[in-house]
Amino acid sequence: MHDAAENRWGRLPLREDRSQNELNGVGQLWLASQEPTHAMNMSKPVLFTTRSGSMNGDGRECSFSSPILGVKNPGLFKALEPAIAPLVLMLKDLGLVTYTSCEGHVIDSEVHEAHAGFLYDANQSIEVWRAIDAAERAGFVAFRTWLVDQEDRRHHPTVELYYPFSKTTLIEYHIALIAAANSFQRGIKSDFSAADDKP
Repeated sequence: MHDAAENRWGRLPLREDRSQNELNGVGQLWLASQEPTHAMNMSKPVLFTTRSGSMNGDGRECSFSSPILGVKNPGLFKALEPAIAPLVLMLKDLGLVTYTSCEGHVIDSEVHEAHAGFLYDANQSIEVWRAIDAAERAGFVAFRTWLVDQEDRRHHPTVELYYPFSKTTLIEYHIALIAAANSFQRGIKSDFSAADDKP
């Protein structure tokens, strides 16, 4: 199902997930990352929390009905599930456009692993590989995927970072996820410090 492809830093495999996701308004999400007054940055999300703790637009388990918020939307932080919020905000600080996230849940005995996904373009190759490299070192697994805009059917390259479920309880898993996000942040800072030290 997944092909290993060596990343340009020559260290870690980037797996390719041949499945593709669809989202309405991917092009608008890109515009919102550049325009603070874009509608996706001005909207106020209405969210519900399900019994399992997931947040979405209608309160039903496993629902993908959620408002799309631009990365410059002041309400973005409140719309994120707490354990995944640190990772999403760090990706945003790198200039990457996030479009999906979940802190991980157990629904009807089925584990849904934590993840965060982001769009990228050819001009962001350094930021993308730094993010992937630091994420893999922190324990995340990176998948290269495609996101199809439901409006114009264009395919946009994305990366999704998953955190494998390996704890006995969901609380322990969320604690480990936050620790991994902190490790990711340290890795990013270390990479930038090393780059600044080069002559």
